[in-house]
Amino acid sequence: MMKPIIDRFKKSLNLKLTAVTIVCVLLGLTTLIYFTQNNVRKLTEQSLTTMENEVNELVKEYYDNYIAEIGNNIEADMSAIMKENQILAQIAQTTFDYQEEFLVLADSLDNLSFFKDKMEYNGAWYQNSSDEPTTVFVPGLQVDEEGNMLDGVEQLVRQTMILDMVMPAFAEHGVNKLQVYYQGADTEGMFRLAPWSNIGENIFDLYPELNELPIWETFNPGLTEDYYEFAAKVKSEKGSFSELSKASSPVQDGLTGEIVLTFGTPLWSDEYKRFEGSFGYDVPITDIITRIEKIKLSDTGFAFLSQSNGNVFAINDVGARSLGIKGIEEGTQDAELGFNRLQRFITDSTFESVKTIPLNGDKTVFTEIEIDDKKYVVITRPLRAYQTWSTDLGFFDEYWTLGFAVPYDEVFKVYENVGTQINEDLRQSLVDEFVISALIIAIVIVLIVIMNSRLTKRLNILAASTESILDPDSSAKLEVTTTDEIGVLAASFNSMKDNVLEAHAEIKRLHEQERSTLEEKVIIKTKELEKVLYELNEREKLASLGSLVSGVSHEINTPLGTAITANSYLEDVNNKFHKKLSENKASRKDFDAYVENIDQSTKIIGHNLDRAAKLVKSFKEIAVHQSIEDRSEFGVCEYLNMIMVSLQHETKREKHQINIRCDQDDQVLSYPGAISQIVTNLVMNTLTHAYAPGTSGEINLSFEKQGNTGILKFSDDGKGIDAEHLSRIFEPFFTTNRKQGGSGLGLNIVYNIVTGLLKGKVTCDSVVGKGTLFTIEFPIND
Repeated sequence: MMKPIIDRFKKSLNLKLTAVTIVCVLLGLTTLIYFTQNNVRKLTEQSLTTMENEVNELVKEYYDNYIAEIGNNIEADMSAIMKENQILAQIAQTTFDYQEEFLVLADSLDNLSFFKDKMEYNGAWYQNSSDEPTTVFVPGLQVDEEGNMLDGVEQLVRQTMILDMVMPAFAEHGVNKLQVYYQGADTEGMFRLAPWSNIGENIFDLYPELNELPIWETFNPGLTEDYYEFAAKVKSEKGSFSELSKASSPVQDGLTGEIVLTFGTPLWSDEYKRFEGSFGYDVPITDIITRIEKIKLSDTGFAFLSQSNGNVFAINDVGARSLGIKGIEEGTQDAELGFNRLQRFITDSTFESVKTIPLNGDKTVFTEIEIDDKKYVVITRPLRAYQTWSTDLGFFDEYWTLGFAVPYDEVFKVYENVGTQINEDLRQSLVDEFVISALIIAIVIVLIVIMNSRLTKRLNILAASTESILDPDSSAKLEVTTTDEIGVLAASFNSMKDNVLEAHAEIKRLHEQERSTLEEKVIIKTKELEKVLYELNEREKLASLGSLVSGVSHEINTPLGTAITANSYLEDVNNKFHKKLSENKASRKDFDAYVENIDQSTKIIGHNLDRAAKLVKSFKEIAVHQSIEDRSEFGVCEYLNMIMVSLQHETKREKHQINIRCDQDDQVLSYPGAISQIVTNLVMNTLTHAYAPGTSGEINLSFEKQGNTGILKFSDDGKGIDAEHLSRIFEPFFTTNRKQGGSGLGLNIVYNIVTGLLKGKVTCDSVVGKGTLFTIEFPIND
């Protein structure tokens, strides 16, 4: 029974293909399912492991970069504050380095009301009046029995009066400050403070010790001795006395309630042997604290900022509760007098794990801790140290630590969600694969039985007929006898043959065409390139005319807009009055009002149209002269004024002062268009190079006649031109403003017009920091 089947199998290619295909499909699908599932499982495990490692690295990189950015910003803020304090202290130090000279200067300044400290004694203290630039305060301990200030204190008041010129400006500008002040030393206790405030009315309530102790001892007990010791050390080591600058720890100001840092730098005389007090200011750090409090990390993460002793002075309420430390109100120790201290230490946390958070390290540290059965990732980064001082420790380096705390599940929730989803998808894919495999096997068996008998026969015919398909010299095509896939394939081969033949013909045609037109294109492009330099030169000339058109258009919009508005109003009034007339409701009062409106509107329209006409006339004269290079006689003074009017849209942006000096009666025979081009280019060159954005200056333009020679001078009080550039300014394409679009042709065009068309000469003199002068001499009336 099996023998006939075997014999038929041996003789039938169709059966062989069917059997082999079915077996291969079964083996292939089984093998595919096995290896797919196995590889997917391994890949899943590897992917999850890799993802975990990469997520860890990405998280570390992200938070490391983020905390570094925030830390760098805070360090930059602190550095700016310290540098500004040192600048201010250096100015004050100069008054002590040259005491005798400044006392002489003070004598000469006594006559000036600005420097006159009008001191008034009320029986308990001296204080100047409220119209002074700074407050000068001298407590009663520095006053003798006759009510006079002690000599040393009075001399110090006079010596520091020069600070009235700088303290208010420093208080108002730069970093945000509550107050800027100079504080005298032990035996010469006084305050000079900006902005002015009536401290005499409040200071004794806050600091009653001032009734018995000098100012310096009240606020800085023990600091003088440490200053002398530290100064000796700095001097022996040949260091900078800016190293003596210090800043306080963050405290809450008793008057304003703001968290502040007090910055101070000591002042010296007699070659740093005598301590003369300090110069400093109180800086609110509310912005830094608010910045920390507003940092949002994931859903419930937070940031904090602590001192080197672990005192957390910046953290939001969520963070304080999470770390188990006091809130802002609980953590503020009321000093009753002066400044309130912040006392919120990491070591006082209700959670032991929080107490282990690393502070004062030397690099960014990632730590995992558990708080109330919840896992957190804590990132800490030490900030650059600054010098501070306390009664107990003296001078020491204060390190702030910036920290981020983020719940672990919020950091790695993406990884955990992905792992769960992958396992679920893996199980579902196995079920789908078995179902799809069964369907594929059934379909394959049916299709193979039906199609193999037809496919084998026609494939042989097709294979034999396609050998010449790529031969461009052969026109043989396949015979299409069916419309099924083989028939479509045969038709596609025929179509491909046609496309190949057409492509070869097209390639040959394009080759011939390109070869014949290539020379012509090269010639055309060469001619176009030869025009570039000429076009650049002409374009620069036309740029000034374009700027003139733009300016006049801008200026003329205002009077025309006003005239149009008045005309619209007049039409409305006229329509309303005609309506009343048609309805027989017009009264004498309405008629008078109608006439008055017409009179006012026509005056407005006439005035603004006259103004527009004058602008158009000026534009016409300038534009015509710039476009026609003919000599003509013209009033040079009136013409220069018209040029500057046409450039008002450029000069008034920064409110530059324009001065024109010339004789109104001067008539010259020359080229007005060339004069306009020269002045326009010089003005635009000055506006571009002489002044920084946002600054204004003075521009002077003058003309005078010396016989048959006209002398045109143009100057500014801007930056000036470096000596190394001065000799090259008239070279074509030389510019120091290439990045902002400068072409380097403006002054070259001026040079060419002066030396060519006008047959004159042009020179340039410049002093860096003071300004530039262009002098142009050319023949006139000749």
